[in-house]
Amino acid sequence: MNFGQLLSQFRRFGIPRSIFLIFYRLMNRFLYLRILDIMTLDFDDLAAPRMPNKPFLSGFVQQPRLVEITADSSYHMSEAFLERALNKGDKCFGVFRDGRLISYVWYSGNETWISHEMAVSFSPKYVYVYKSLTLDEYRGQGFNGATMYLSLKQFAEQGLAGTVSYVDAANFASLISIRRMGFRRSGRVIVLRWFGRYIIKPFGDYEKYGFELKPIDRSQSFRPAIPMAADEPPHRRRRSG
Repeated sequence: MNFGQLLSQFRRFGIPRSIFLIFYRLMNRFLYLRILDIMTLDFDDLAAPRMPNKPFLSGFVQQPRLVEITADSSYHMSEAFLERALNKGDKCFGVFRDGRLISYVWYSGNETWISHEMAVSFSPKYVYVYKSLTLDEYRGQGFNGATMYLSLKQFAEQGLAGTVSYVDAANFASLISIRRMGFRRSGRVIVLRWFGRYIIKPFGDYEKYGFELKPIDRSQSFRPAIPMAADEPPHRRRRSG
């Protein structure tokens, strides 16, 4: 991080958060440390966001359309990712304008690998959200919020209790964005890798969500969703709008 980036960070997020970010990144130069906020939303608390003022259609995106968009790099969705996601039953919900997919979000009802070494599991009463994107030209117009809200309404109508995810504690922009949608922090997980072994320590009121982060079982087939990163957790990693 150069001086200009550091100054911008201080102006945007304030001194305490910026100092935390500097410390966090410095620590990760010497060891593997992740501090992950467990973010949850009970569907009883689901509130409608400001909706876009442009007409659009929405719904779950079917496999043929998903296969088509893997050829377009602007969607950040590879064929390998799509195959893994569909094979384990994950669903993609999208918003369309003039027949074009302009925003999407992925959900899973199964244990999901988030890196080559870590997996997340959760209660079957909840759905896990892990990947979203809004095309650049539609960002800032409410499409990301609309995609999330309308998709969660679908899961609420199916009888699920809510949704769960994680956001890296250093990703302040994502935390601000996801809280605006009604998510709250239900806990925090500290992950430390020490001489090849993981030390995982959860804190907070997260038990009812069944959220668990754990080393992967190597006997299972590889099922990654997205890699953990100190500055690119799910909701901003793919330039969500």
